[in-house]
Amino acid sequence: MRISKHILSDFLPKDKKQWTVFIWCLFISSLLWTLLKFSEEREEEVLIEVEFINPPKNQLLVGKEIARFPVNIKAQGFDLILKGFASDYPLVKIDLSKTSFFKKGDVNIYYWLPKKNEAQISKAFGAYVTRMLFPIDTVKLAFSPLATKELFTKFKFSVANNKEYFSFGKAITFPKLVKVRGAKSVLNNVDTIYTELIKLESLESNLENDYAIKRTPGIDSLFTDSIRVFIGVESIKKFTFEVPIEIRNKPDSLEVKLFPNEVKISFVCGTNKFLETSPRSFQPYIDFKDIDASFKKISISLDKQPNQVKEVKVEPYSVEYILRTASLK
Repeated sequence: MRISKHILSDFLPKDKKQWTVFIWCLFISSLLWTLLKFSEEREEEVLIEVEFINPPKNQLLVGKEIARFPVNIKAQGFDLILKGFASDYPLVKIDLSKTSFFKKGDVNIYYWLPKKNEAQISKAFGAYVTRMLFPIDTVKLAFSPLATKELFTKFKFSVANNKEYFSFGKAITFPKLVKVRGAKSVLNNVDTIYTELIKLESLESNLENDYAIKRTPGIDSLFTDSIRVFIGVESIKKFTFEVPIEIRNKPDSLEVKLFPNEVKISFVCGTNKFLETSPRSFQPYIDFKDIDASFKKISISLDKQPNQVKEVKVEPYSVEYILRTASLK
């Protein structure tokens, strides 16, 4: 142990001046090693930014436009580091008027091959590149010819607090049809255009307002920007009718007396729809075939009720009856 310390003491500086020289030598050697290391070539993935110029006339972009694509570049370490600190990505401009394309239905797909454009990418990188590898082999962009079409309009909405004692009808839109211009490939598969989703807290009175139409991808312009929407709202109340009970399949030789011979039918209905409802809208009845002499009561059935009513209740649920021979005339 003493021998090791003695050897180290011979190499280490012995005063302040020697320590200064030692630190500078260590710094310079480290710097030289770093410079030598970063002057060596290495491979790194770099993002290349894309700008498409001269798009086809009277056509609309469909699908997603690629903004950047990766390239594995082999270059000097200094160049890769400097590019890594740069705020902008290397920019490549793709001239669509000089780019090949193929048709697929109503879509023209333009394709650009990075492998065949290494010189342009290397120039955009701004440094000497010894090798390039491309994780994606093709940059694609799809366009479709412009077309016009009339689409049905629809109001898209939701009600957060739909109170039970209010009812609203179907949303009526005006105009019912609007003309739009967009990509032919998109319009071929669309027949309706919507507003943005409108979230209503509640709906307790008639709604009449203008709402903007949502422009979806593939639609370039709207000949009408908004539509007028009307939704009729009516209050719901409870109503009651007293309706006679019908007796079915009774033989002529017998008489049937019911106690009571009518029932109370209660229901809930919109106040406007109630005007279309009457006691004749309901048909309570008993079937003589269901009478069992061992029981004193028979259940009431309801054969008919209007579509606009809800929560229908029949009281009483069953009635007493008496059978007797019919008197001869």
